[in-house]
Amino acid sequence: MLVYGMQDMEVYKLDNPILVNKQVELAKQYGICGFAVYYYWFSDNSITNKNTIMEGCYDIFFKTPYENFKVFFTWANEDWSKNVAFNNPNTILNEYNTKNIINNCKNLIKYFTHINYYKVDNKPVFGIHHPQYIPISMLDELYSILNTACQLQGFDGIILLINSIKYTCDKYKNYSLHPNYKNKKNTNVSIKCNKFNKILLNYDLYVDNLTLDSNIINSIYFDFNNTARLYKPNHLDKVTHCVSSDKEAYIKKYIIKCKYACNANAYSNSELDKIVLINAWNEWGEKMHIE
Repeated sequence: MLVYGMQDMEVYKLDNPILVNKQVELAKQYGICGFAVYYYWFSDNSITNKNTIMEGCYDIFFKTPYENFKVFFTWANEDWSKNVAFNNPNTILNEYNTKNIINNCKNLIKYFTHINYYKVDNKPVFGIHHPQYIPISMLDELYSILNTACQLQGFDGIILLINSIKYTCDKYKNYSLHPNYKNKKNTNVSIKCNKFNKILLNYDLYVDNLTLDSNIINSIYFDFNNTARLYKPNHLDKVTHCVSSDKEAYIKKYIIKCKYACNANAYSNSELDKIVLINAWNEWGEKMHIE
């Protein structure tokens, strides 16, 4: 906390512009050139009674122009209702239809036009974190509406990034998300239940079995433990906890794999082929933080 000039953890709040701007400066010191920020938009939201939630946090990224640092949104479109990881009894979910897509796009455009928003080839970049919940026809309609709206703003269109955790979509650029711990059929995941009923995710085997596709945007993670999310109310039987015999050695091996995947695109003219995502900057609820 001292790096932010804070003496008390309770002062750490992501709607504090001083804190957020210092995070940007800290990231830049270590060669991180941008953030993929979760964007929360729901068609039904009984918590704030509006479509957006936690916008006070990501709005800060568009208050001050940044030099050599960009931000793009990844729409975290997963429903919170009845989801044990979010511990929230309220109605907060997405219904995918034309009206809701148009309303969402109208909200996004004001961010896309900001100088801090990341564009490639004069196209804003926008990620879909849970495409498996969106009917493919609605996903195509989302792209069409966004693409047209961006062109009306003087852009050359939109770049849609699709999370490949469940499937790849050849129409759009895909990105990977690790750890893919929810897919029990994934051979990259070695799981077993210990006496505390936790699912143990073996980092060593995960890295050894991982083959990275150079045609998609790859990601790297360093740890995972979602106990904090599931502690209250008690859903500890659903905890996934990462273990490793030699974490530092396997982190290095993971980084080398990512480097090779990027090097395979050394002659590509697309900036998207040079991106590696890190999961995550400050996902404290799942012990994935390099901040």
